[in-house]
Amino acid sequence: MKLLYLADRDNLYEGMVEVLGKTNVIQPRPPSVYLEGISYLQTVIELVRYGKYDLIFWNTNFNNYFDTVSGAPIIDLILQENVTGIPVVFYDTLPDYKDRTEYIKNKNVVRYFKRDLVIGQKFAVPCPDSVPSSKVTPPWERNRSGVGYDLLGVQGDWTETVVDGLQDVKNNNAPLIGAHWATHGPGQFHQYDQEKFWRLISQGCAVVAQRPFIQIPFPFVNSEHLRFVEQPDEIVTNVKELLERETRAMYLAERSYEWFLEHHMSEKRARWVLEQCGYVNC
Repeated sequence: MKLLYLADRDNLYEGMVEVLGKTNVIQPRPPSVYLEGISYLQTVIELVRYGKYDLIFWNTNFNNYFDTVSGAPIIDLILQENVTGIPVVFYDTLPDYKDRTEYIKNKNVVRYFKRDLVIGQKFAVPCPDSVPSSKVTPPWERNRSGVGYDLLGVQGDWTETVVDGLQDVKNNNAPLIGAHWATHGPGQFHQYDQEKFWRLISQGCAVVAQRPFIQIPFPFVNSEHLRFVEQPDEIVTNVKELLERETRAMYLAERSYEWFLEHHMSEKRARWVLEQCGYVNC
């Protein structure tokens, strides 16, 4: 299988390379490295017009790039030049999808994936972020000499609440417990899905996190894989409890890490995306 990947070299790209092999994932340089958008446009159109691919993968972050001659969005011209009918997949990382609805109706668009698909929404297929194998910490390298905590994923206006609540708790450099609270709420930019959440999971932490309001395939189970909380101050009480219950913290860390390896590494996410497009056993 050959894939034309019109997106940045993100975590999903790394997964596609792991699944299909680097020579089968063709990715022209992104527009940002060209002096003019037309240079990128010419490269992409030639690839679409003359290349032989099983699938074109388009990241809608590139909707902002236009043909410097006609002023048309690059995606318009790509769909127009796709005369051989190569199946096209949209991967949406932007918060508002309404301006993409016309593209979705194109006869060659076979799937529409969205990174931050809020629970209850059905206009797309959920495709949250992931972590490539190159960034995953092997479990035998995790320092388990202590049960410190990591506030890497606590951001925004709630940081002070959590930091103040834990100021009297002794910490060390062996973070077994990781806390995550999203910067924004439902309907806001980037919503829940942040790299820091997945990074904590991939490091083998027992994670205390805001309950997701986006759809996650193969979801984590509360109290079995990690701890979900409804309010920022609950992070404090849960972290303190797990600091005192090291055995329980170790159990959550191991279970979430196993679940992550089985379902949420970039290679697993890429394989799942391809299966959703009808490409099984790639």
